Amino acid sequence: MNPIHIIVGGIISSIFLIFLCIFTNVEEYYTELGMNEEKIVFIKKPTIVLKDRRAIKIETKKIIIKPIELKNSIESLQEKISSLLKTTPITFKKNSGRISDNGKEVLNELFILLENREKLRIYIQTHTDAGGKRKINSMISQIRANKIKRYLIEKGLSANILFSKGLGESQLLLTDRPYSKLNRRVEIYIKRK
Repeated sequence: MNPIHIIVGGIISSIFLIFLCIFTNVEEYYTELGMNEEKIVFIKKPTIVLKDRRAIKIETKKIIIKPIELKNSIESLQEKISSLLKTTPITFKKNSGRISDNGKEVLNELFILLENREKLRIYIQTHTDAGGKRKINSMISQIRANKIKRYLIEKGLSANILFSKGLGESQLLLTDRPYSKLNRRVEIYIKRK
């Protein structure tokens, strides 16, 4: 093999690897760039075909990604967050803003889902049940929302994308059972900036 074939082969291999990397992360790249065009074309699975050991042709397949599919990716992320919080809620020490060890584990999982999502806004809402005084419940829920925000900032999320609100007992999940522990919950919502 002469040096020109080696150089050309190296260049083609590099291009192939770049396209492969882009394809495997295309939805995340598109989301991070915040492109809102109606149609975007990406190259998918480039294959190299050698003919007579001289002519090199790159065949490509094209896919079209529409913004509606990206909305689904945000909806999918929201579903993952909601599902995580429903199955393993964030808990606190009784009548305080101190996050329990189990709560920190859930927040660590949330951080993994939310890191590198600078194009999103993340809304943290904490709720209490109707036990106790309304003012105290409101104050405790705000302290808890702030603690969650601070924890996620310490893990590495930007303070500019996090918004916290303690709603106390104002939005009970079970209005017919105001003292139920199911009313004590943390909800996290995401929106595009």
